[in-house]
Amino acid sequence: MAFKTFADGVALPAADLNTYLQKQAVIVCTAGTRPASPIEGMTIYETDTDKLLIYTTATTLWQQPWNMPWGVVGVSTGTTAPTALTTSAATISTLADVTWTAVANRRYRTTLYMPVISMSNASTLVGYITDGASAIKQQVNLTVGAGADGPINCVLYETVSSGSTTRRARGLVTAGTGTVTASATNPHFLMVEDIGPSAAPA
Repeated sequence: MAFKTFADGVALPAADLNTYLQKQAVIVCTAGTRPASPIEGMTIYETDTDKLLIYTTATTLWQQPWNMPWGVVGVSTGTTAPTALTTSAATISTLADVTWTAVANRRYRTTLYMPVISMSNASTLVGYITDGASAIKQQVNLTVGAGADGPINCVLYETVSSGSTTRRARGLVTAGTGTVTASATNPHFLMVEDIGPSAAPA
């Protein structure tokens, strides 16, 4: 059913009331047939993507309901242990990357989980969340005794600029020796979630 613009002086038959007027409180369309000249607050349901979208502004365009969290936007998991962590900052192991298209004025949470085993002696390990150029955004230290295990959990909360954004998981041993391990039942992962608005649509 197409979108209809009503004109003055034209009869309004029951068929139009029961379809265009009644059913277009939420406009049913596809991603390719969205209204051409939307206004702020206009709501659509896309049958090809099963998305409920609201037109916000000319900058942020069609988005999910703005005041709600949008959930997971990207996740990377690993079930194979990467290169063993070392004490050299030049060889920090890269564990996983997540890249997504960020929306202005949204708040994101990035979570790093890194299981660690095989400690030959008392060791200190560091888990990092970085950007795509490996600049540190957040880090957490973990000290474990000889023969002990312990996961690294690191969480980053932020609002970022709109556009393609990358967050990277990295690990380093700063004292002692240790190995990051992973399995089908205990993978390391990096997950990015949209947890709600930080401000009104841009």
